[in-house]
Amino acid sequence: MTKREFARSVGTMRSVIAVAIALSCVGCGSTVVDDVAVTAAPYQGPLNADGVVAALECDGAKPFFRTTGDYDTGLEEVKSSPEDAFDNYLEEEGFFLNVPDEGYRVERRDEDRALLSYDVGDRTKIAVVLADGIRDYRDEVGWGVVAWAECDLAELPGDVTDDLNVGIWEDASGRRLSVKRIHSFQGAEHCDWTDITFLMIGPGERRADWYVRDTKGEFPEFLRGTFDDDATLPDDATSTGWRRNGRELWLAHDKQAAYLVGTDDVERWPAAKEPIMCA
Repeated sequence: MTKREFARSVGTMRSVIAVAIALSCVGCGSTVVDDVAVTAAPYQGPLNADGVVAALECDGAKPFFRTTGDYDTGLEEVKSSPEDAFDNYLEEEGFFLNVPDEGYRVERRDEDRALLSYDVGDRTKIAVVLADGIRDYRDEVGWGVVAWAECDLAELPGDVTDDLNVGIWEDASGRRLSVKRIHSFQGAEHCDWTDITFLMIGPGERRADWYVRDTKGEFPEFLRGTFDDDATLPDDATSTGWRRNGRELWLAHDKQAAYLVGTDDVERWPAAKEPIMCA
């Protein structure tokens, strides 16, 4: 999976913007790394591309996503500290990523290696390994990202995923469901799609079933029908048990539409014929 495919698969539709602001001077302090107090013992394994996965403490399978640093592209630049290097990495790669823009901590610092983590309840959900001595495209040498990995976005707090434009669904027991099973998101602002909601059921943008809440009929040629805010459930529709924002998801056998059942009404979201991308 490429970085661009990952950004789309978590519901951003290329609407992700840079998630951090680079510092204009060395030593001004990180914009994303905080002095977070935790009681958990730091990860003691190797700080390398494999260790970044081992450092995760996911509830589900790990990792949900991982990638490495690339300092030959003309984007990322090495810095004099791991904190500044991570700030720069997020700024330059923010278009492709969908991660929190604050709340990271230095979990462990060795002489020439560092582990940054984003924790939820003292459990690491995002891990970043950085190293000193990396050479970038300017032929400068300093700290840079070796690799980073994260757990499923559903393991992040609800306010964080909402800010990231990732709509997490819950099962009947209230458990947050993996974004590989189901998630929703608003359309991209730069395509003027913010009033459109996309629902993806299944892993990855190419393999998932897409359903669209297109109230203005902007995609008639791409959808298998039209949106209906006063629909009737088909006789063969069955409940998935999945819920979000007070509505329960029902699906009919033909998968031509998704039915969002509220307290007093039913919305019909037509299926997309193919993934709908915003360039």
